[in-house]
Amino acid sequence: MARDVEDTADYDAREFDLGAPVLLTKDQACAWAQVGRGKMAQWLTEPDFPAIKTPRHVRIHAKLFEQWLANRAKEGLS
Repeated sequence: MARDVEDTADYDAREFDLGAPVLLTKDQACAWAQVGRGKMAQWLTEPDFPAIKTPRHVRIHAKLFEQWLANRAKEGLS
């Protein structure tokens, strides 16, 4: 399916690290943040946590997760 020119007008491939995944599994996010599954389960209950939840899967947006962690660090939250 071809994209319209309007759909790609503001697209810039330099914004993406094509070697890194955009969406992380829970285990990948745990490893990246160096936390256990219990802490991840706690974070997943937070209303502002950047995750996509389906009945069978959870995927965490890598860039938004990084920003979310940085904001929590600024606020002194764990």
